[in-house]
Amino acid sequence: MPHRKNFGPASLVARSLRAPAVRLADWLTEPPQEAGPDARLDRARAALSRPSREPDQPIGRVAILFRKLHIVPDEAALARLLDDLAESPAGLRIGFLNAHAINLAWRDSEAARAFCDLDLLLRDGIGMKIALRAMKLDPGLNMNGTDLIPRILKARGHDRVAIYGTEDPWLSRAADRLRTQGVQIVDTRHGFDPEGHYAERLARTPADVVLLAMGMPKQERVAAGLPAGERRLILCGGAIVDFMAGRVPRAPAWMQRGNLEWLFRLWCEPVRLFDRYVIGNAAFLVRTAFLPGRRPARMTLALLDWIVAKLR
Repeated sequence: MPHRKNFGPASLVARSLRAPAVRLADWLTEPPQEAGPDARLDRARAALSRPSREPDQPIGRVAILFRKLHIVPDEAALARLLDDLAESPAGLRIGFLNAHAINLAWRDSEAARAFCDLDLLLRDGIGMKIALRAMKLDPGLNMNGTDLIPRILKARGHDRVAIYGTEDPWLSRAADRLRTQGVQIVDTRHGFDPEGHYAERLARTPADVVLLAMGMPKQERVAAGLPAGERRLILCGGAIVDFMAGRVPRAPAWMQRGNLEWLFRLWCEPVRLFDRYVIGNAAFLVRTAFLPGRRPARMTLALLDWIVAKLR
């Protein structure tokens, strides 16, 4: 008798999920279409460029943040950005917009205002990439602070740096590590003081760069209250100091390349991060699916296909 293949339940499921996974892979890697030939792209960009009718409502606040987002399309643009940050005579406050930030802004108007008060907001994370792709907008490079901020510090050469955030011994270890790399640390302080304390402290500190590592949205509120000063660069870094100190491990390189670092962090800290990454990511996709110019059906399909592709 001819050999008969055994298609068990697992095999049938894998075969049925193959096409969605391939479809998502093609979709995430396809180059964004230009504005001219595709009227939907024009409508998406125009929708986000219009002033929100309800800026005090959650969806209006989120739309404003998407409009403020600065996309870095490629490595050449990133190199130009680093050059500009190294040479800019003006003070700047830089933050990162990810799914968690959008959820905070949705729930809290003060948090949204703190993000809006920053001078430069950069795209961070796979959630934002999916949301922008759903509008057929180019998400650009993933500008997570953990990788970008060390490059900014290097570009700023021997500028004086103050670090405010996390706690000892991790704060001291991170400062020592930066000193070994040639960074001049002029002040450090844990991140649990009242927000106004840091402005008072900075007024007495000759820092050119201020690295805030207090978590969202406190660090953004602190940044808004700090005196920018001439050439002073204020960076909202989240958990970067804990990463530098070895308190929190980085994901393996293959997970970073696959936009799965959030899953690694969830595995390391399931209790603390369950709400942010499991519940929060789902809430983010629902909340952003109905922004102006957004296509909810395509966005939902993208999420499901992406999950399938990563679990195969």
